[in-house]
Amino acid sequence: THLDSKLLRSVKLLVVRPGFLTKEYLSGRRKAYAKPLSLFFIINVLYFLTIGFNGLRTYESPLRLQLRNPYSRVVKGLLEQRLAHATEPEKQAFETQFDRQNHTLTKSMQLLMVPLLAGALWLLYRRNEVFFGEHLITALHFQALMLVLNIILGIFLSGSLTNLLFSNSS
Repeated sequence: THLDSKLLRSVKLLVVRPGFLTKEYLSGRRKAYAKPLSLFFIINVLYFLTIGFNGLRTYESPLRLQLRNPYSRVVKGLLEQRLAHATEPEKQAFETQFDRQNHTLTKSMQLLMVPLLAGALWLLYRRNEVFFGEHLITALHFQALMLVLNIILGIFLSGSLTNLLFSNSS
Protein backbone atom coordinates (compact mmCIF):
# COMPACT_ATOMS: atom_id res chain seq x y z
CA THR A 1 0.00 0.00 0.00
CA HIS A 2 1.05 3.59 -0.39
CA LEU A 3 0.36 6.73 1.58
CA ASP A 4 -2.40 8.71 -0.08
CA SER A 5 -5.42 10.83 0.71
CA LYS A 6 -7.57 7.72 1.31
CA LEU A 7 -5.36 6.70 4.22
CA LEU A 8 -5.26 10.16 5.76
CA ARG A 9 -9.02 10.59 5.35
CA SER A 10 -9.62 7.17 6.88
CA VAL A 11 -7.39 7.83 9.90
CA LYS A 12 -9.06 11.21 10.46
CA LEU A 13 -12.54 9.66 10.33
CA LEU A 14 -11.42 6.81 12.54
CA VAL A 15 -10.45 9.26 15.27
CA VAL A 16 -13.01 12.04 14.78
CA ARG A 17 -16.06 9.91 13.98
CA PRO A 18 -15.54 6.36 15.29
CA GLY A 19 -17.97 3.96 13.68
CA PHE A 20 -18.62 6.13 10.64
CA LEU A 21 -15.88 4.47 8.61
CA THR A 22 -17.24 1.02 9.44
CA LYS A 23 -20.79 2.10 8.57
CA GLU A 24 -19.64 3.52 5.23
CA TYR A 25 -17.69 0.38 4.39
CA LEU A 26 -20.56 -1.93 5.28
CA SER A 27 -22.96 0.26 3.27
CA GLY A 28 -20.82 -0.29 0.18
CA ARG A 29 -19.25 3.18 0.02
CA ARG A 30 -15.63 2.07 -0.09
CA LYS A 31 -13.75 3.92 -2.83
CA ALA A 32 -13.06 7.07 -0.80
CA TYR A 33 -11.50 5.19 2.11
CA ALA A 34 -8.57 2.88 2.78
CA LYS A 35 -9.35 -0.83 2.95
CA PRO A 36 -9.84 -1.96 6.56
CA LEU A 37 -7.06 -4.56 6.51
CA SER A 38 -4.57 -2.17 4.87
CA LEU A 39 -5.51 0.57 7.32
CA PHE A 40 -5.02 -1.79 10.27
CA PHE A 41 -1.61 -2.98 9.07
CA ILE A 42 -0.33 0.52 8.28
CA ILE A 43 -1.40 1.79 11.70
CA ASN A 44 0.14 -1.30 13.27
CA VAL A 45 3.46 -0.53 11.59
CA LEU A 46 3.23 3.10 12.75
CA TYR A 47 2.52 1.92 16.29
CA PHE A 48 5.63 -0.26 16.39
CA LEU A 49 7.77 2.44 14.72
CA THR A 50 6.72 5.00 17.33
CA ILE A 51 6.86 2.70 20.35
CA GLY A 52 10.22 4.15 21.37
CA PHE A 53 8.56 7.53 21.88
CA ASN A 54 5.41 6.07 23.40
CA GLY A 55 5.26 6.12 27.18
CA LEU A 56 1.80 4.55 27.38
CA ARG A 57 2.39 1.14 25.75
CA THR A 58 -1.06 -0.23 26.49
CA TYR A 59 -0.39 -3.46 24.65
CA GLU A 60 3.09 -4.05 26.00
CA SER A 61 3.78 -4.55 29.69
CA PRO A 62 7.43 -4.87 30.72
CA LEU A 63 8.16 -6.97 33.76
CA ARG A 64 8.42 -3.92 36.04
CA LEU A 65 4.83 -2.99 35.13
CA GLN A 66 3.65 -6.60 35.49
CA LEU A 67 4.73 -6.36 39.13
CA ARG A 68 2.35 -3.41 39.67
CA ASN A 69 -0.79 -4.98 38.19
CA PRO A 70 -3.71 -6.19 40.33
CA TYR A 71 -2.47 -9.77 39.87
CA SER A 72 1.11 -8.86 40.86
CA ARG A 73 1.06 -11.27 43.83
CA VAL A 74 0.75 -14.15 41.37
CA VAL A 75 3.53 -12.74 39.17
CA LYS A 76 5.81 -12.18 42.18
CA GLY A 77 5.19 -15.74 43.38
CA LEU A 78 6.05 -17.19 39.99
CA LEU A 79 9.16 -15.04 39.75
CA GLU A 80 10.32 -16.06 43.22
CA GLN A 81 9.94 -19.74 42.28
CA ARG A 82 11.75 -19.32 38.97
CA LEU A 83 14.54 -17.08 40.24
CA ALA A 84 14.96 -18.51 43.75
CA HIS A 85 18.66 -19.26 43.35
CA ALA A 86 19.51 -16.67 40.71
CA THR A 87 22.11 -13.98 41.18
CA GLU A 88 21.30 -10.30 40.59
CA PRO A 89 22.86 -10.28 37.08
CA GLU A 90 20.83 -13.39 36.21
CA LYS A 91 17.66 -11.65 37.41
CA GLN A 92 18.45 -8.61 35.27
CA ALA A 93 19.14 -10.85 32.27
CA PHE A 94 15.79 -12.58 32.83
CA GLU A 95 14.00 -9.21 32.93
CA THR A 96 15.70 -8.12 29.69
CA GLN A 97 14.76 -11.39 27.97
CA PHE A 98 11.18 -11.17 29.29
CA ASP A 99 10.78 -7.62 27.97
CA ARG A 100 12.22 -8.56 24.56
CA GLN A 101 9.89 -11.55 24.20
CA ASN A 102 6.96 -9.47 25.43
CA HIS A 103 7.67 -6.90 22.70
CA THR A 104 7.73 -9.66 20.07
CA LEU A 105 4.54 -11.32 21.34
CA THR A 106 2.74 -7.98 21.36
CA LYS A 107 2.91 -7.93 17.55
CA SER A 108 1.30 -11.36 17.34
CA MET A 109 -1.34 -10.41 19.87
CA GLN A 110 -2.40 -7.46 17.73
CA LEU A 111 -3.26 -9.86 14.93
CA LEU A 112 -4.95 -12.33 17.25
CA MET A 113 -7.12 -9.71 18.99
CA VAL A 114 -9.01 -8.81 15.80
CA PRO A 115 -10.62 -12.20 15.11
CA LEU A 116 -11.20 -12.74 18.84
CA LEU A 117 -13.07 -9.43 19.10
CA ALA A 118 -14.98 -10.21 15.91
CA GLY A 119 -15.93 -13.62 17.33
CA ALA A 120 -17.12 -12.09 20.59
CA LEU A 121 -19.21 -9.54 18.69
CA TRP A 122 -20.63 -12.26 16.47
CA LEU A 123 -21.66 -14.28 19.52
CA LEU A 124 -23.24 -11.24 21.18
CA TYR A 125 -25.17 -10.19 18.07
CA ARG A 126 -25.81 -13.55 16.40
CA ARG A 127 -29.58 -13.08 16.51
CA ASN A 128 -29.33 -9.88 14.44
CA GLU A 129 -28.23 -11.93 11.41
CA VAL A 130 -24.99 -9.98 11.04
CA PHE A 131 -22.26 -11.90 9.27
CA PHE A 132 -18.91 -12.62 10.89
CA GLY A 133 -17.19 -10.61 8.14
CA GLU A 134 -19.07 -7.48 9.16
CA HIS A 135 -17.91 -7.96 12.73
CA LEU A 136 -14.39 -8.50 11.42
CA ILE A 137 -14.48 -5.08 9.70
CA THR A 138 -15.76 -3.54 12.93
CA ALA A 139 -12.98 -5.23 14.90
CA LEU A 140 -10.30 -4.08 12.42
CA HIS A 141 -11.48 -0.49 12.66
CA PHE A 142 -11.76 -0.67 16.45
CA GLN A 143 -8.25 -2.07 16.90
CA ALA A 144 -6.87 0.50 14.46
CA LEU A 145 -8.56 3.26 16.47
CA MET A 146 -7.11 1.90 19.72
CA LEU A 147 -3.63 1.87 18.19
CA VAL A 148 -3.97 5.44 16.86
CA LEU A 149 -5.17 6.67 20.25
CA ASN A 150 -2.35 4.79 21.94
CA ILE A 151 0.18 6.44 19.63
CA ILE A 152 -1.23 9.94 20.12
CA LEU A 153 -1.82 9.75 23.86
CA GLY A 154 1.36 7.80 24.52
CA ILE A 155 3.55 10.33 22.78
CA PHE A 156 1.83 13.42 24.18
CA LEU A 157 1.47 12.07 27.72
CA SER A 158 4.92 10.53 27.81
CA GLY A 159 6.75 12.05 30.71
CA SER A 160 3.63 13.28 32.47
CA LEU A 161 0.62 11.10 33.26
CA THR A 162 2.38 7.86 32.37
CA ASN A 163 5.32 8.57 34.65
CA LEU A 164 2.94 9.62 37.42
CA LEU A 165 0.97 6.37 37.18
CA PHE A 166 3.91 4.03 36.72
CA SER A 167 6.68 5.72 38.65
CA ASN A 168 9.00 3.64 40.81
CA SER A 169 7.20 4.57 44.01
CA SER A 170 5.61 1.22 44.93
